[in-house]
Amino acid sequence: MHKIIKIALGAFLIVLGSTIAATAQLTIGEPGELPTGYIHLSPTEVAERVDNMIEAGEITSNGLVRTKSGIILSGTPHSLLIEAGVFYEYYSDCRYDTIYRYDDPYWAEVKGAWMTNWQYCHMFHR
Repeated sequence: MHKIIKIALGAFLIVLGSTIAATAQLTIGEPGELPTGYIHLSPTEVAERVDNMIEAGEITSNGLVRTKSGIILSGTPHSLLIEAGVFYEYYSDCRYDTIYRYDDPYWAEVKGAWMTNWQYCHMFHR
């Protein structure tokens, strides 16, 4: 009976560990690693979601720049860009020991003579 419990517990931990690892790979990136583009939502789907947010009064259309076909060039809420897969919400630093949100002040700090931490890590990963 103890063997069966140990085997079941081991299988559970393996599945749980692989699920956590797969999720972490999808949500944590490295500067310069993620190709830009709409991975999970298309530009049209994002534009439709933005229109719904405007209609619901969640955001205003101030600052939105659109093409003639309605695709948004700038002004898209960051939460939608993250959901679409254009960029990650969290990134690891160059030493892989700390995770920072994309808008953390750490990324704007100057490292060395002239590069920000973001530029340095981006260069490091190219």
